Amino acid sequence: MPKKTIRDITIKKRPSSKTSESTRTSVTSKKTVPVRHQSVQSAVGEKKTKKAQPTGFTHSYKEHHSRGSSVVFWVILFVIVGGLIAWTFMGSARIEIVSEFAQVQGEVTVTAYKQAVDDDFEYEIITLKEVLSQPVTAGEAEFVEEKAQGTIVVYNEESSSQRLIEETRFETTEGLIYKIAKGKAITIPAASGDTPGSLEVVVYADEPGEEYNTELADFVIPGWRETGSSKFDTQYARSKTAMVGGFSGVRRVVDDTDKESAQETLNNMLKDRLVKEAPAQIPEAFVFFPKLSSVSFTSLPTSDDEDNDKVIIKEEGALYGLLFHRAELSQILAEEIVEGYAGEPILVTNFEDVSINIVTPAVVSESDTSVQFTIAGIFDFQWQVDTELIETTAVGILKKNFNTSMSAFVGIQKASLKMYPVWLRSIPEKVKVEVLELGV
Repeated sequence: MPKKTIRDITIKKRPSSKTSESTRTSVTSKKTVPVRHQSVQSAVGEKKTKKAQPTGFTHSYKEHHSRGSSVVFWVILFVIVGGLIAWTFMGSARIEIVSEFAQVQGEVTVTAYKQAVDDDFEYEIITLKEVLSQPVTAGEAEFVEEKAQGTIVVYNEESSSQRLIEETRFETTEGLIYKIAKGKAITIPAASGDTPGSLEVVVYADEPGEEYNTELADFVIPGWRETGSSKFDTQYARSKTAMVGGFSGVRRVVDDTDKESAQETLNNMLKDRLVKEAPAQIPEAFVFFPKLSSVSFTSLPTSDDEDNDKVIIKEEGALYGLLFHRAELSQILAEEIVEGYAGEPILVTNFEDVSINIVTPAVVSESDTSVQFTIAGIFDFQWQVDTELIETTAVGILKKNFNTSMSAFVGIQKASLKMYPVWLRSIPEKVKVEVLELGV
């Protein structure tokens, strides 16, 4: 027998039951509304799909989710576009430059002056001092007389240089006399405009004794006063160091041979130390050549080391050297030996590898007014690039015109441009120029 489905079942109308009169009367008093029969399948389907919606809910979840996704999309797009615009306006550029370079062998004679006139090549001066001591076995006590000594600066306001002979006297306001050493004449440079010429010199007390040990003082030249010369008012001196070492009395002494040996040892040590120390004191813009310097020595007063029965020997070394402006000397050399050089900024980068020989004077000293020397070797010339000028003028240059623009600058061998972000068409205001070291 075939199985019946829901569609095969006939739903019969339930017969109405008997009711009381009052009930029947109540039912019949209502309006009879015809009932349209629905299939069971329709009723069941509607029950499954219909859901109650809350009051005020006017659109579906799908519509709500779609609208939320759209807002998020536009926010993200705005952030991305805004970020790209900001990145573009905050862009930066980096210009890397390799400057021109040349190696040239040659020899050049250079003349430099202490006080340059017009286009003369001028040198600067460096002075360094150091004191070393050494204990030496002492002998018997003896009566000793020693003269005080110290360094003064002699000034000259005259328009011409002034030579002062050996043992020229200098007098303090208290009447104490000090002299230039015997056998040592000096020449004070002439004044330059309102700046007086000056020269340092060691002077010695006229007499031994502790009364000549004085602090810093002013000095006149009594010889000009005695002759009635007007130079008495224009030539004078001032202390650079105190006067020390004056003594008269009993003191333990050292054998002359031992003393001279100790002094020689100390002087050699002083010379080595001063020459090695000098380059560290030189400003970067200058160059120093040890052969264009000299070291002088002064024996300082001895002192007793009573605990060990020794005497302390003291020596002071003073280095006097010439300094040359690195850029100016480089240009002088380039003008002589670099073919096609037209005066553009240039530097020799290996001055430490070249050789120097002094021509005149035989040894440099404070009294010199000029010096002549030869400089020879293989010179490394490197053209100098004005990075600040390039940073200023590069702003706004189109990327496609970069190489042409860089060719207008002197001394550039190669230049490369990097811009961030990469889509920029012209160089932004934030630009950095770097000159690469050779070999980079």
